[in-house]
Amino acid sequence: MNEQMQRELSRLAALDEDELLLELARALPPDQSLGIGSPDPDEKKKAARNWLRFHYPDIRKHLCASPAVRKYISDGGTFDRITAAAAVLDGILSTVLQHIPAPLVVATLVSREGLRALCGGMET
Repeated sequence: MNEQMQRELSRLAALDEDELLLELARALPPDQSLGIGSPDPDEKKKAARNWLRFHYPDIRKHLCASPAVRKYISDGGTFDRITAAAAVLDGILSTVLQHIPAPLVVATLVSREGLRALCGGMET
């Protein structure tokens, strides 16, 4: 991971969930961002949550098959938030998920759930 990406992951790791959702909302394409045009931050967060909820099954399927995510889980997953987000980001960028908007933001949000929780019950 390059230094710029490391800095951005560090910045995102320091944000709370609401701030991350607003970052995602700003990155969503107009056709996937119902409610994003609203100036109301709550509507923007709701639209970002809806986008994540809709794409979650596909994100989960591909991330849990990612070698980086599997390695993170098998190593015990005891690393910091940035390392977890980096594993998720690697999974995003190395799969069909590379088209998703704001991959660093999505990686940070998904990694906060916990990769064991994300991939629990799936063959990894």
